[in-house]
Amino acid sequence: MIKYKVQEIIASNRRRFPLSLMAKLSEKYLKAWYNEARWDFKSNGEAFVLSRFNQWSQGRKCTIWDVGAHYGEWSEAAHQMAPLATVHSFEIIPELASRLTDKDWRLSHAFGLSDVEGTVDVHWNQAHDTENAIHPRSEAFTFRDAPISIVKCRIETGDRLVEELGMPDFLKIDTEGHEAYVLRGFRETLRGQSAPSLIQFEYGATYAPSGSTLREIYALLPGYSIGRLYPRYVEFKPYEYSDEHFRMGNMIAIRDQGLRDLLSD
Repeated sequence: MIKYKVQEIIASNRRRFPLSLMAKLSEKYLKAWYNEARWDFKSNGEAFVLSRFNQWSQGRKCTIWDVGAHYGEWSEAAHQMAPLATVHSFEIIPELASRLTDKDWRLSHAFGLSDVEGTVDVHWNQAHDTENAIHPRSEAFTFRDAPISIVKCRIETGDRLVEELGMPDFLKIDTEGHEAYVLRGFRETLRGQSAPSLIQFEYGATYAPSGSTLREIYALLPGYSIGRLYPRYVEFKPYEYSDEHFRMGNMIAIRDQGLRDLLSD
């Protein structure tokens, strides 16, 4: 009963300065606790994942797909961390994709991935072009008053591309809320025994405009262990409703037990 009394006191006095300050400080703590919206590659866990992936591959010739490549920043980092891997970089906006050049380790593709083939309107935020989106967060401050262009872009499904390009060992998806659509485009591939060993995907507030949920992602990845990425490990766990907090960050899905062990240390 003490718990309910404390809750009543807090709820009744939430506008008072000490309690409102405590709430703000708690929110800052939780942002750090969840590794929320930390995009520095070297410190947010992404470099850790690629390092452990390279260790797991043991010099084998592997293939990495970077879906939502932007200017190729992550692709370049992936090449540095796993130099023997072939990287396919997919960027949906043609003008941005034109800045990606083919190299001996990279093949660039001027289209995006989704659950259907055809074309789709993409909102190109020219003031903050890391947030270009099929389902834009139009209420976000980075979209308000920003110069937006609507660009008609080509989309393909992962299932069709696997037939053409072969299976990726590492599938990275950063598509500003379109991640569930991309994974649905791999539906047949994900059912197979040779599906990607490692999938990295973003989860967070970008899912709200598209109507996507983390629960949906779990359902699309049967046979995978899934967890949130932290600087030096992945916290694999079954889905719970409380996980649906829309805090921006990277998630990792694993099929191989050995790779899971390397990422759980």
